[in-house]
Amino acid sequence: MYTVREQVYDAATLKDAFAKISGIGYDAVQGWAPPGVSVEQYADILNEYGLKECSISGNFDSDPVELGKKAKILGVTEVFVGTLSQELASTPDGFKDFAKQMNDFGKRIYDEAGLFANYHNHAVEFASFGGTCGMDILFEETDPKYVHFTLDTHWLICGGVTPSKWIRRSAGRMPNVHFKDYAINPGVFECIEGVSKSFAEIGQGNIEWEDIVKACKEIDVIFYIVEQDFCSGCPFDSIKISFDKMVALGL
Repeated sequence: MYTVREQVYDAATLKDAFAKISGIGYDAVQGWAPPGVSVEQYADILNEYGLKECSISGNFDSDPVELGKKAKILGVTEVFVGTLSQELASTPDGFKDFAKQMNDFGKRIYDEAGLFANYHNHAVEFASFGGTCGMDILFEETDPKYVHFTLDTHWLICGGVTPSKWIRRSAGRMPNVHFKDYAINPGVFECIEGVSKSFAEIGQGNIEWEDIVKACKEIDVIFYIVEQDFCSGCPFDSIKISFDKMVALGL
């Protein structure tokens, strides 16, 4: 899969991007309908290129009925929720407050539309509070019936934890995973979220992928999403490199 990260403004540009993505071999995307393209039109374009969608986005104020209508058109069940605020991420109580909001939102959209609230980690969730980290709190304080996770391999490494351990911990509540590599480039001091490193194509960084792939298969991950926030060259070249490596890894 490929997460659509570049700005798309009309149906023609979207079709061009999807044609390239499908041509590489991907069968799904994690994207959105750009301005001027309805959800119905977006679904038709996906179908035209043999692609599926794996999620929609929402927030705690979103109307469950409207989310349900959109999700039904696209054939998805996961609703991505944005990262918690810096203020909430500063204390254990902040993480607990956010977990409660996730639970309340998740229950509401599950009861009214059969959807799941889904949270994607960065590195901030692994801040330690006397032996427990923010991500521990999110896992322990949320109900698996309503709240799912989309773990990100790059940010797990950035958070100083073992990706496969957290993936296995997510059994039963992680249909999607984000794959991107973690590279340290000589002479490059790009600072992203306080860490000097760079995003990289799968297999072009320092992540050891074999056990990650094994863990994902063990917990029945459905969508393996290639997400590369920044590319040094053409993004379609980058996702081709990642696709080929994923095939070599048995995906």
